[in-house]
Amino acid sequence: MFLTGGVHAEGDPAKGKRAFAQCVACHSIDEGKHRVGPSLHAIMGKPAGAAEGYDYSPAMRDSGLTWDDATMAEFLAKPRDKIAGTKMAFAGIRDDKRMADIIAYLHTLSAD
Repeated sequence: MFLTGGVHAEGDPAKGKRAFAQCVACHSIDEGKHRVGPSLHAIMGKPAGAAEGYDYSPAMRDSGLTWDDATMAEFLAKPRDKIAGTKMAFAGIRDDKRMADIIAYLHTLSAD
């Protein structure tokens, strides 16, 4: 599994955008637009559980994590193992290339 700081450098953002289609049922990429899960707009580099206007689980709010490549990869691989008590009902991504592509795509969703 990709757990280094350079995960997104190994991924293809265009492929990640297509792979992200599995995420849109619960997550928006529009700033401040939350669904079942929080908006993922500009999430990379931000503290976990901090998007304004979303009701996070106490586990996510209190995790102390920051969404960098390694943390995102660990969370997306097994969300409930990384943050016990998260509300995210997703089994995880097992394919390392797909993971790297999605993380590369998340980096394109910056506030710039």
